[in-house]
Amino acid sequence: MLCLSRRKTIACDTTATRPFFHSGRGLYEWYAGAKKINKDHNLNVVADFQAFARHVISINLVTFHPSAKAWFHDVQYTLMEDSKKKGYLEYRTHISFMDTTAANQTFNNNAFGRFTAMLKDTIDPSGILSTEKQGIWNSTVKLEKLGLGDKWSS
Repeated sequence: MLCLSRRKTIACDTTATRPFFHSGRGLYEWYAGAKKINKDHNLNVVADFQAFARHVISINLVTFHPSAKAWFHDVQYTLMEDSKKKGYLEYRTHISFMDTTAANQTFNNNAFGRFTAMLKDTIDPSGILSTEKQGIWNSTVKLEKLGLGDKWSS
């Protein structure tokens, strides 16, 4: 989720992608779930897909009044949980949701989380650059607080 603030509205987008090939049915199911969650919270849904040769990024844009910011976190967590159930990973996330993004990287025995931790260890062995950004952690970080424990061990 990336948020942009204007005087009268806040716009946030949730972007997610699957780590494997998409189907039209799968994209529609993601859209239908996001639409229902938005409608259940009296929000307008604006969804988009960016299609590339081997993957698709699904985007759910939500705009709301700044006074609704307090309850929007519940909406975001619901959207993230729905996406996770459908096999999607967060592609981009707000700093408030980085731990949840890391915890959701469970596809294929946590392959994505292990891979990004390995890259982070190689590029930033001290773990000082953009700590936990986009849910990417160094492998030395204690993951117990995410409920992952030994799941990321190689």
